[in-house]
Amino acid sequence: MGINDICERYGIESHSLEEIRTELKRMLKDNHPDNNSDYDVDYFTKLKSDLEYVESLLNSSETTLVPMNEVIKTLAEIFIASVC
Repeated sequence: MGINDICERYGIESHSLEEIRTELKRMLKDNHPDNNSDYDVDYFTKLKSDLEYVESLLNSSETTLVPMNEVIKTLAEIFIASVC
């Protein structure tokens, strides 16, 4: 499970953790049994679990999102240094 999986599962286009959390909270409220006569317990449970995962990422001091181009650049530098 990852952020991309969660965004794909719920059709969320943002990749900002704050925006994803906000959207998941809205969806959780909309799908809560008090607000939805078509309540689906499995969907609601998965949604709640995914929200908890996103919140754990936001609350973790060890989590840092790094742009992919920076990761590739660093890996290339490591590779070049190991070849030389």
